[in-house]
Amino acid sequence: MENADKINGFIVGQSDCRLLRDLLQTAKNIEFELFEELSFTLLDRILLERPQFILFCFVEQKKLKLKLLVEILLKLFRLPVGIVLKSDDERFSVFMHGFKCDLVKFFSLKDSDLSSKISQFISGRRLNLNKYSQCRFDLPRVEVLAIGSSVGGPAILREIFRNLPIVTPPVLVVQHMQRDFVKFFLKNLSQSSKILVKEAESWEILRSSHAYLAADEHHLVIKRCSEQVCINLLSSKLNYRFVPSIDLLFSSVAEVFGKNSVGIILSGLSDDGVRGLKQVKQAGGLTIALSYQEAVANSMPLAAVRNKAVDLVLSSDEIVIFVKYLILSQNLQKMKTAVFSAGCFWSVEYYFRQLPGVIDVIPGYTGGKTPNPTYEEVSKGTTGHVEAVLVKYDPEKISYEELVKYFFEIHDFTQTNGQGPDVGPQYLSNIFYQDQSEYETALKLINKLFAKGYNVATGLIKFEKFWPAEEYHRRYLEKHNKKPAYHIHRPINWESDEMDYDLGNYFPMDPMFF
Repeated sequence: MENADKINGFIVGQSDCRLLRDLLQTAKNIEFELFEELSFTLLDRILLERPQFILFCFVEQKKLKLKLLVEILLKLFRLPVGIVLKSDDERFSVFMHGFKCDLVKFFSLKDSDLSSKISQFISGRRLNLNKYSQCRFDLPRVEVLAIGSSVGGPAILREIFRNLPIVTPPVLVVQHMQRDFVKFFLKNLSQSSKILVKEAESWEILRSSHAYLAADEHHLVIKRCSEQVCINLLSSKLNYRFVPSIDLLFSSVAEVFGKNSVGIILSGLSDDGVRGLKQVKQAGGLTIALSYQEAVANSMPLAAVRNKAVDLVLSSDEIVIFVKYLILSQNLQKMKTAVFSAGCFWSVEYYFRQLPGVIDVIPGYTGGKTPNPTYEEVSKGTTGHVEAVLVKYDPEKISYEELVKYFFEIHDFTQTNGQGPDVGPQYLSNIFYQDQSEYETALKLINKLFAKGYNVATGLIKFEKFWPAEEYHRRYLEKHNKKPAYHIHRPINWESDEMDYDLGNYFPMDPMFF
């Protein structure tokens, strides 16, 4: 019972935070981990460990980074955030004006009984979530992401693309690179990304979840085409030192998307992109440069900083994490999740990804008690977990009931010991409901199948915790150019009371599936 009352959180600050740590030791129910630096990599730690609060100490010298980080924390995690200042800094409070809600609290080191005030704020964290919708945010609405890169940039680009969410605004890339390497580089980015990566073509329409790379013969710019935005490839004979020109790309992005654009300068030897990036900033967009101390070739990011074209200077890790969560923060507000198990998660993930309205599908483990299970442990059938998928979907495009119907259509829900030859407790058919509405929807469809004459073996289990599987399991079949072995899609006529087909002959046995 004592552990159940503990409140766990993160405290971010320099060594001065030891003062605060001494104060907080008087609050026996609060446990925390101390971080020395303000970093966007904290977001990944927060996602994995789900602390109940976060406290920033004396970080007013990094105002913009802190503000964006706090905005993402509030939008994604609804975490109560405390900010401790060395003194009452009115200018800093004005800068942070977007957080006029009970989830954010400012403290001064000069506050009397600081420990008690912080403890009271943290302990009352659950009381104020109902006011979340009243909070105001200045986080930019990203409609395009433009990236300029040269020598030393490809490795960072691969990491950015590997972490982009499946629902991402259009991404435009100018990478200074010899033509002979473009095809290889495109293939490399495609294999590491959830979105479609292609070489830019003139007059094609910009689409979300697509990335467009400029080849070396043309400049890549965008322009308005009626109600849409199109790519326009310009002649290499234009008077620009570099083909393609990062400056030209950024300039067109600033003109078309203005404050809804994000421009990023990575490693490079020239000053290409600096003027265009400054135009993005002047248009109200967000501009980011790789830390020139980290860049393989630092001329580009250093020139951008010196010309005051940059809002944020970030390490490569911070750029990767920040871009990921910046995009997620505008998608997750309407996103919902559903959890299913139906045998090998490679095949189940493959099929759910085909559905319009599905944002992402994550293979993983659920239903057991062992924390942080591995694939090897689950495969032994001793952890209590099943191989499962967490389906992220847009309820405006597809309903939970449609997901459950599809779930029944892609596996043998009458098999009691697994799927096909995949036999064992880790391969069982289950629906993990998260609330009463999901329970009633799933139960209604199970009863419908029973009425048709099927002996349904699917379990209906209250969802508790989902553990994502190791990275190599994501899109496993697609990466290896394979099809599902023991799953096929067979539509069910849900309006009929008749059995649709004999599931005794369900499994495809064509060798091409293996």
